[in-house]
Amino acid sequence: MVVPREAATAYLQQLHRLTHLGAKHLSSTSRATGHYVKGLDRLSEEVVRQCKACQLVNIHPSQVGTGQRLRGDRPGSYWEVDFTEVKPARYGYKYLLVFIDTFSGWVEAFPTKRETATVVAKKILEDIFPRFGIPKVIGSDNGPAFVAQVSQGMAKILGADWKLHCAYRPQSSGQVERMNRTLKEAMTKLSLETGVADWTVLLPFALFRARNTPGPLGVTPFEVLFGAPPPLSADPWSVPTDTHTPQSLLARLKALETVQKEVWTPLAALYQPGELQIPHQFQVGDFVYIRRHRAANLEPRWKGPHLVLLTTPTAVKVDGVAAWIHASHVKRAPPSDDTYHGWAAEKTDNPLKLRIRRCPPPAEPAADK
Repeated sequence: MVVPREAATAYLQQLHRLTHLGAKHLSSTSRATGHYVKGLDRLSEEVVRQCKACQLVNIHPSQVGTGQRLRGDRPGSYWEVDFTEVKPARYGYKYLLVFIDTFSGWVEAFPTKRETATVVAKKILEDIFPRFGIPKVIGSDNGPAFVAQVSQGMAKILGADWKLHCAYRPQSSGQVERMNRTLKEAMTKLSLETGVADWTVLLPFALFRARNTPGPLGVTPFEVLFGAPPPLSADPWSVPTDTHTPQSLLARLKALETVQKEVWTPLAALYQPGELQIPHQFQVGDFVYIRRHRAANLEPRWKGPHLVLLTTPTAVKVDGVAAWIHASHVKRAPPSDDTYHGWAAEKTDNPLKLRIRRCPPPAEPAADK
């Protein structure tokens, strides 16, 4: 039986409402009924795309390429920070505040009793700034200690740009997230070797291991900062010399400068961001669904639709959500009555300006005769 073109969409919509099958299985079911529909596969895809229930529940594979994380161009300029929880130790320490220099890989970590903005600001002002200078950029997730006014106000006073990464996107803070795991694994191994159960005692030795692990160019964070490996043992064949003369100090400084030029330049070039593999296609004014990361029982995987307000090459900012959302966590919402707000955004020649125009409401469907 041949289904007329004008009735094909209604027929497939009725069949889809009964089954909520995907486009491929919907086409197979239609063929099994003995009905012939011209352009069946295309119409099936359109019907499924217009079904709001399927859009809110079905899995949507991401087609957005991974970008490249920004790093500093010299030691101490760009830090990533994060809290990680460790089993309670002596004196009530249960958190580890981890800082990592994105250029050299140098790590600083501090046991803390609370996960608060005051602790973050105190460590930056008393430990990071006096030893490494004022950071240009600080990156973190959207944890309460990092979005608080104390942390953000301190960064503003220092002139540092505090970049809050996309929510539910640990890859954005990948360097510090990996260091959290590295430190925990190192302390576990040290505990097995020594029998010491208090992780705060083992932390300095875990930091030593992390600071002396070779990086991308085969040099360790210690070597990037100091120009030489750490003194691990005395050389029994070396001749004692006076190392406190001005000439020897000047020679060491010149050698350090040479090492820095030979290491820092290629390391900075290695960290230069490349081209985005597959940039997302979302634009200001689009309506999108957002992935629900903590769905309750019988709750759909997606929520929305939401209006896209701002975009970057890898993320979008939508109405009703405070944090930026990675493009892999959104999908386009098909036009419907739910997405009609009476206005539409249009691009202009100026990339910093948009034209807002009123658009007519969608036409009412024709009544059945």
